[in-house]
Amino acid sequence: MNKTRKRLIRGIVVVGLLVILRLVLPSVVPAEVGDILKFFTVFLAILMTFIFFIAVMSAALDQKIPLGVFNKVLLLLIAGIVAGVIGMFQPWSQDLYRIGFHVLLGSLLSFMAWTHITPLRMEEEDELGLPLDVSDAVEAGS
Repeated sequence: MNKTRKRLIRGIVVVGLLVILRLVLPSVVPAEVGDILKFFTVFLAILMTFIFFIAVMSAALDQKIPLGVFNKVLLLLIAGIVAGVIGMFQPWSQDLYRIGFHVLLGSLLSFMAWTHITPLRMEEEDELGLPLDVSDAVEAGS
């Protein structure tokens, strides 16, 4: 079994255990403590799911994305963060606030995941025959 599959199975097991704990623990402890434990088990399950998603995505895409594509996606995600902040802090429309929040949330989560990927190095791009930048691609096409 390869390393990525093992990570995925471990992640599923941990999240499954947290969900089971969420169901079992509140009936064993007092009500106030049970509510706190419900919150923490759900929070940890969501956090662990995101962490394992990043680990699996990173393992699958490391050294496979050309640097130019990596940088363009990174700039797009940063633009999404800026647009989301502007949408949240504008004083005119509640709808733009909601849209801005979702754009900001999606952009931040995507940015955190994307920055865990190591792009293909320039030497490897050259060895594979990929264009190093846009001018190389234009020259190759003509």
